Amino acid sequence: MKRTIIIFFLLLCLLLAGCDGGLNNDFIAKAEINARNEFIIFWSNGKNENLGVVIGRHGKEVENADVNEDGELIITYADGTNEQTGITRK
Repeated sequence: MKRTIIIFFLLLCLLLAGCDGGLNNDFIAKAEINARNEFIIFWSNGKNENLGVVIGRHGKEVENADVNEDGELIITYADGTNEQTGITRK
C-alpha cells in the first residue's frame, strides 16, 4: 500500500508539472530510472530532479520511464510490460 501511494504521488507530480499558471514554459524533456533505481526528471530548462527510488504498482519493479514524442509518460516494468500514464506537456 505504501509503495502504491508513493507511485501515485510521483505520477501526480509529473502530471501537474505543467500546471504553473503560465509563470514559465518549462516542461519535462525526459524521465528515466538510473542504475540505482532512482527516478530522474530532466526539465526543458536543463535542470533535473531526483525523485528517489521507485517501485511500480503492486510492487512491480520499474525498469525505465520515458516521455514519447506526444509528451506522454511511458513506464516500462522489469517484466516487459508498459504503462502509459498520460500527457506531461502540451
